[in-house]
Amino acid sequence: MKDSSFKIASTIFGVGASIKLLAVATAIGMLAVGSPAHASRSCTSAPQNQWLSMQELQTKVETLGYKVQKAKLEKRCAEFYILDQDGNRIELYVDPTNGQIVDQRNKGAQKTLTDSTQAKNLVRPCTSAPENQWLSMQELLAKVETLGYKVQNATLANGCATLLTLDQNGNKAELLIDPSNGQIVDQLSKGSGK
Repeated sequence: MKDSSFKIASTIFGVGASIKLLAVATAIGMLAVGSPAHASRSCTSAPQNQWLSMQELQTKVETLGYKVQKAKLEKRCAEFYILDQDGNRIELYVDPTNGQIVDQRNKGAQKTLTDSTQAKNLVRPCTSAPENQWLSMQELLAKVETLGYKVQNATLANGCATLLTLDQNGNKAELLIDPSNGQIVDQLSKGSGK
């Protein structure tokens, strides 16, 4: 009959040291597995045809008083990068079947553009209209979805909305949208999304 590794270790190192080794090995194993909320971050096992649209999900998030800066679908989860009422950046993980928040991470206070090298790298804005004349992200998503695109990721920054989408044929397309009127300013096709 073979001896267990605990029995061998207790013979070599003594019972007290073996228990400590066993406790350390157990702790390492638990760290490797990780917590379910952060390991794979899957918010649903439902098929994608049962998911709400990004527009519907964003509406649910905005009714909670958040200002959405970026939205995307990743790993069976809708991720929203938002600002709360105090200007704190938060990453929300939302179940795409019902819009319920399943997890969130506080990212701290909103960053401001102070570095001159960052200022040099800004892209040309899609509009010169002041921000108070822009459509909401929800309105922009609605306009794009009526054109037959399925939005997977949306970012509104530096006077331009950038939407990563799938077109009617399932091909990936990156759209640059004028946030003041919802018009497509530029489109970059990226090939098949399948």
